[in-house]
Amino acid sequence: VWPDHITYTGYDASKIAIERAKKNCNREDFEFIVESNWENIPKSDLLIVKDVLCHWPIDLVTEFYKEVTKRFAYLAVIGVERITMCDILSNHDKEWKFVNGKGTQYGVWLYKRK
Repeated sequence: VWPDHITYTGYDASKIAIERAKKNCNREDFEFIVESNWENIPKSDLLIVKDVLCHWPIDLVTEFYKEVTKRFAYLAVIGVERITMCDILSNHDKEWKFVNGKGTQYGVWLYKRK
């Protein structure tokens, strides 16, 4: 159940992924946008990273970390993203505090900006 007072905006560079999300989650408080430039993703409370970074070279992941995550208070790293992103976050522990994480490599790890 999704709380009424929270809106969700999903971004993906893939038009097909956005169309699939719209079809599977047809709600007025959910918006899905095709966007390939991360500079166009606005500041928000929570950034959820899933099934993206594991396909990128480490230098692009590091750039993503430096440029995008600074606009969010919380960061949820899901699935195989954890392997790459958590390694980067562990090297920046002055900025992020590990809040919770459980499961296998496909679990969810939550960080809060200090």
